[in-house]
Amino acid sequence: HTSSFDNVYGFFSANPFEHQYCLNDFPDDFSKLSWGAPDEYLYNFAVKKTDSLIASGAKKTMNVVYGCSNHPPYSIPEEYFKKGFTEEEAAVYYADCQLKMLYSKIRKKEWGKNALFLFVADHGRNYVSNITASNHIPLIINHPELTPRVDETLGVQYDVIPTMLALT
Repeated sequence: HTSSFDNVYGFFSANPFEHQYCLNDFPDDFSKLSWGAPDEYLYNFAVKKTDSLIASGAKKTMNVVYGCSNHPPYSIPEEYFKKGFTEEEAAVYYADCQLKMLYSKIRKKEWGKNALFLFVADHGRNYVSNITASNHIPLIINHPELTPRVDETLGVQYDVIPTMLALT
């Protein structure tokens, strides 16, 4: 997105991030897309930037990447429209494939073998008549030393960063 989207620049300015990248840091052809750069580009960009930071001596990094390819209006490469997929299903398939690519690429790197992944949505989707149930979103936490489990504890988005920090 642009730095003004959802007050991203305000968030960056109020917090001690060393590097921030927004839509104006990416190729011009992405500015035509509703949500900005596609997930495939964003995730590869994040891996390259992290490789560069690690090579320059950084011991720890934190990347926040806001992928939104499965948010309408969609901009999905044609190869992700499998037979019978609706546009929405193709968008979700594309987003899933890009997350898998990101995860696999990072886990193969030395710096990524101990990486903590957190996946969270910014909002739900109104698929049922109960609006509260429609806005439940998962928080997926992945680390090689964490045993997989389901925790039904209710949380809110501002719990994400403290939870992540507690795990690090």
